[in-house]
Amino acid sequence: MLKQKLLLLALSFALSSNIYKAQSTVWLDQLDLSVATQGNGKPGINTSVDGKKLTIAGKTFDRGFGTHAESSLLIKLNGKVRKFSALVGLDDEMKGQNPAVEFEIYGDNKKIWSSGIMKLGDKAKPVSVSLEGIKQLELIVTDGGNGPYYDHADWVNAKFETNGMKTLETFNP
Repeated sequence: MLKQKLLLLALSFALSSNIYKAQSTVWLDQLDLSVATQGNGKPGINTSVDGKKLTIAGKTFDRGFGTHAESSLLIKLNGKVRKFSALVGLDDEMKGQNPAVEFEIYGDNKKIWSSGIMKLGDKAKPVSVSLEGIKQLELIVTDGGNGPYYDHADWVNAKFETNGMKTLETFNP
C-alpha cells in the first residue's frame, strides 16, 4: 500500500513538473535585441525605435520590440519552442508620413508567416505560428515596397511558449 502511494506521488510530481515546463513563456523583449540589424536607429526594448511608448493605430503597449525596416533578428530555438505569438504594426510616431512595411517570419530558412503590406493607421495584426521542431527563427521587417523611409515597426506582446526553456539566444551571423 505504501509502495503504491509513493509511486502515485512520484507520478503526480513528474506530471506536474512536465505541465509546468510545457507552460514556460519567454518574452521577446527579455532577449538580447542589440544583435538585431535594422535600417536606422537602435532596437527599442519596450519602446519604439525613437524611444517612445509603443503605439499602433492609437493603442499603446507595454511590451515589445520597436525596430526600423529593413530589420532582422535571428533566434536559436533548437527545436524546444512550441509557439510564437505577437501583434505587429507600424508605430504611430510617424504620423504625417507614408510608411509601409511587411512583417515576415522564417523558420529554418522557410517563410512560415507574413503580415502582407501594412500601412500607418492599420490595426495591429495578430501573429500565431507553431514552431514545433524548428531550430532557428528569423523575424524580418521589409520596407513594404516604397523605400525604408519612416518605417518604424513594432512587434508587441511578443512571446514564445517553450518546452521548459527560460531564455533563448539571439545572434548575428
